[in-house]
Amino acid sequence: MPPASDQHAGEELRLMALLEVHILRHRLGKAYGSSVGYVVRHDPDTVLEPDGSFVVASRQPASYLGKFSRIIPDLVLEVVSPSDRDTDVADKIDEWLAAGVRVVLLLRPKQETLTIHRSRTDVTVLTRGDALTCEDLLPGFALPLSVVFDIYPEEGIPE
Repeated sequence: MPPASDQHAGEELRLMALLEVHILRHRLGKAYGSSVGYVVRHDPDTVLEPDGSFVVASRQPASYLGKFSRIIPDLVLEVVSPSDRDTDVADKIDEWLAAGVRVVLLLRPKQETLTIHRSRTDVTVLTRGDALTCEDLLPGFALPLSVVFDIYPEEGIPE
């Protein structure tokens, strides 16, 4: 994969950093960046690498398990690049959901949208005027998407 654009990388980092602060503050589990590979299928093994992920505390392993995680994350973040084909993006979302991921966040920087996928039919599209919430996994978390999409957010970073 070629390196990500500055917009892709910046918005990915900002969203995951703000999620991580909330997760740590409330001891909800562990967030991971884009370097973790998850085994989503066996025989042959299929490994996916999201742009970000989160595993709730009750499902955290006692220690690191090796090269690729065999624990399916509860939440994944995928950021769409201009070179990504819509069919490939849809296939990846389906693969995550089939593997047992509870929430797939799909960030589209150019369109300034964040789509929440809980199943093939439970899909919510948010725009820059909305706030991301996910009470079942991230109680109390509310992130105005303008903070993610603006290079220098006027409203600042939420507490």
